[in-house]
Amino acid sequence: MSEYQPIACARHEALELAILRGQWLRLRLQDAAAGCELLALPLDIGAADGAEWLQARDADGQVHRLRLDHIRSATPADAAAGKFAAS
Repeated sequence: MSEYQPIACARHEALELAILRGQWLRLRLQDAAAGCELLALPLDIGAADGAEWLQARDADGQVHRLRLDHIRSATPADAAAGKFAAS
């Protein structure tokens, strides 16, 4: 695993706000094993193993643990996608 690179405070705050709001996000990931893009509901941010991680649930209910420095972008998913994924 590569050395963790801290993310900008503004990006960290945006993820925390999405958690508080229950806002679905479209995450673009560095890790090709995760599919490069993920529609997910962020659940929590924490630190472990020398890195910060986002715990998020995808539309199928699977929970993912994503290293914050591997998230290339996080944009709000449209309302229809979030409602579909939550049902």
